[in-house]
Amino acid sequence: MKTRKMMAAAGVMMAVVLAGYGVTGMASTEETRGVIGYLGDETDEKFAEGIREEASEQGYKVVTAKGDSNLITDCIDVLEQGADVIVVPLAGEEETQRVIEAAHDNDVDVVLKTTKGSEADYDKLVVQEGSVGGNAAAVCAVELLEGK
Repeated sequence: MKTRKMMAAAGVMMAVVLAGYGVTGMASTEETRGVIGYLGDETDEKFAEGIREEASEQGYKVVTAKGDSNLITDCIDVLEQGADVIVVPLAGEEETQRVIEAAHDNDVDVVLKTTKGSEADYDKLVVQEGSVGGNAAAVCAVELLEGK
């Protein structure tokens, strides 16, 4: 029971911190059409490479988290880098949902990467692995950014 209360408190605290960043705290997108944030583990290099290649072809920049192995701090990191949409791997259902809620609180859409399915409140879902999955995630992110 204590764990649930602590997790709920952490989720609320994260939402407050992320809401403070808002649009004015985000970095410039330079001369790109937008910024796609990737919270995934860089050990899945083929997936990350697929995102970067497809996003670049479409005129979008990809930013990645510092990789603290913590989905919450990774989310804050990419939002600070100006992400307009984020690609999130399914970690735990509760942690993933808290990150999605925080992103939505900042008007940032979410592409969820999982092969298991999820009850989380994501905007688009990608179930492929490797570079094909990365390409699909970038296409989904672009669709969200362009309102398709």
